[in-house]
Amino acid sequence: MRRPEFIAKHGGMPAGWLGRVLASIMERETAAINQHAIALLDPLVSEAVLDIGMGNGLSLRHLASHVGEGTVVGVDHSPVMCRRAEKNNKSLVDEGLISVVCACSDDLPFETGHFDAAMSVHTLYFWDPAEPHLKEIARILRPGGRLVLAFRPDTDPATSDFPNSIYTFRSIEEIVSLAGSCGFEDFVLEDGPNSEAILCALRSHC
Repeated sequence: MRRPEFIAKHGGMPAGWLGRVLASIMERETAAINQHAIALLDPLVSEAVLDIGMGNGLSLRHLASHVGEGTVVGVDHSPVMCRRAEKNNKSLVDEGLISVVCACSDDLPFETGHFDAAMSVHTLYFWDPAEPHLKEIARILRPGGRLVLAFRPDTDPATSDFPNSIYTFRSIEEIVSLAGSCGFEDFVLEDGPNSEAILCALRSHC
């Protein structure tokens, strides 16, 4: 059944009481793919790692368990999700092990080459056009830095449940082409636990 547009828009920008309710649902729906993405990202103990569109922030604590001496930052443009992520990780935030930043992925408040690795799960559909977001991610990654991007391709039957007025689904070939034109290379494709596609790439040295 296709999701009503007024509900679907909260997928990209949860807000108000309905956003908080949907955030709880998304915590369960995205747990497996976030764990898979973290495993593929394979963060090292001293690295600076960014989760773009971190939502509820449960992925941040798992990243922090890998990056003991490094930095873990979560970014989301929804104030509702930023507050939820801070609440879910209060002790780690208080200890300075995790930072939560409310910002858009096409205008990240970080220095060029600041991060060693970045991941983003189920955010690509709301990047229209996608180029400004991918170029900004490339900017904040060091040359050779890693990106893990998890998404549902347009061939996934589940995409028919989402209104195209809110969600933009693309083919895997289109995503690879977009990433290549925005500063990424050495692409590897993996399967997610629930029919998702996961694109692993490196920030170009050029």
